[in-house]
Amino acid sequence: MSFSVRLSTDLIAVEAGATVPVSIEVVNKGSETDRYELQFEGIDTEWTAVPEAVFTVEAGETHSEKAFIKVPRASESVAGNYPFVLRVRSLNSGEARSAQGVVQVKPFHYLTMEMSPKKGMYSPTRRQNSFAVTILNLGNTTHTLQLFGNDPDEACTYEFESDQITIDPGQQRTVELEVVPSTTRFLSSSRLHGFSISGRSVETPTVMTSAQGQLEQRPFVTPASLTFLLFLLIIGIGWFALLPKPPTIALTLGKRQAVKGESVRVTWRAQNANSVQILVNGNPLVADPPLNGETDYIAEQTGDIVFSARAIRDSKESPEESEVLQVVEPVPSPKPLVTLKAKRRTINLGESVELTYSLTNAVEAYLQPTGQKLPLSLTTISVQPTVEGTITYEIVATGKDNQVDRASVQITVVDKARVVILAFEAKPPKLDVGGGYVTISWQVSNAARVEIAGGPETIVPENPNSPGSQEIMIDKSTSFTLKAIDASGKSVTKTVKVEVASPIEPPTGNQDPPTSPPPTTGATTGGGH
Repeated sequence: MSFSVRLSTDLIAVEAGATVPVSIEVVNKGSETDRYELQFEGIDTEWTAVPEAVFTVEAGETHSEKAFIKVPRASESVAGNYPFVLRVRSLNSGEARSAQGVVQVKPFHYLTMEMSPKKGMYSPTRRQNSFAVTILNLGNTTHTLQLFGNDPDEACTYEFESDQITIDPGQQRTVELEVVPSTTRFLSSSRLHGFSISGRSVETPTVMTSAQGQLEQRPFVTPASLTFLLFLLIIGIGWFALLPKPPTIALTLGKRQAVKGESVRVTWRAQNANSVQILVNGNPLVADPPLNGETDYIAEQTGDIVFSARAIRDSKESPEESEVLQVVEPVPSPKPLVTLKAKRRTINLGESVELTYSLTNAVEAYLQPTGQKLPLSLTTISVQPTVEGTITYEIVATGKDNQVDRASVQITVVDKARVVILAFEAKPPKLDVGGGYVTISWQVSNAARVEIAGGPETIVPENPNSPGSQEIMIDKSTSFTLKAIDASGKSVTKTVKVEVASPIEPPTGNQDPPTSPPPTTGATTGGGH
């Protein structure tokens, strides 16, 4: 039983989100009615719809079946060509036939742009004005966007983190933007600038997206505000000049928690004072401390250590300022652990070998003898020895407390020819007297030149890596030698010998005739005349 399958068209162009019918023609060439099963392979099953996966075709008839290709309109449906195979299987005999086709997903474009915040403020005291421009590609093609900004009055300049960005389907990119007015005034009224940010596709200029924003330009002060501030300033200066100031002091620690034996910087600043008092756990930290100073305190015991400070002027004292330092025992760092393995222990000179390693509790590691620093996030490295012999590769890892661990592996490097003689033989291996024709055949791999010596002349094949043979006439025992040379000049040889039988020499006339055996009975007479 036999049948054939044919697609109505090999190339099916589909708009993302649309449905395209596909016609499949099945011809039953057998003599019996057959049932067939239809199935798509090579593309997403969600892209195909087969209303009738199993159908019947009468003997000798041609049946046309409909299937549908529907590609979702989503960024995951990237524009391009997707080969597929339509497989039809006979449910009676199990025989299968297939037809190949290509689904061509057409591109569609959908870009959106958002800007945050929508409104910014710029003044002489605030010159940085940043916006985050977020672009989302909801289409199915990659776009390189050229970004630019504009406003109706051309009153602002626009500085992008990057003028061009590439955004793939389904990808979101955020670009920082600085918007600055072209001119600023110290004394003026507020002004609002509306502007827009646009992105145009370099590949498809008709595709673009944009977002709107506002920038409020504020002066340092308005005329009315300046007059009022001057009035308040005059009053404040007079009041402050007449007000007696109490002594104050500020105490700060370089850190609030330290390890035993660690140094901590203690700083104090006093105002309106004649002297200061700096204590640690109730004892003076510094003898005769200055009004403004700092010192290093070494934490020699664990627990909470209280630092206090007080400023004094005449008979007045400032409120006590205090800070607490928590001192803990140092935690020993874990020892680094290293493992090192090689995929192969013996390699040819010029080849690379992959080393697999693991680093635990290490802050840095080096591979010796190359001196290469190893990335802590990786687990493999490829090395290529340049000398012959046994080379020891060692990883030296260092931990946080300068603890060291090592692991090593030995690689044996041999310098041998890369060429290989796969076959070299002579047929027949023996010839009768007088010799005859013998067929020499050969096959090598990775050869730059092949020479076959022993015959009337040396054979040099044009293509050294192709199998070859040649018929040669010989009249005596002959040894044939194949020499294969690789690209680096190294060679291997192999010899085969063909034996030719030696002729049998006929007897010569000088030889004595064979003697008759003596009689076994009767008397022997001697003497003769």
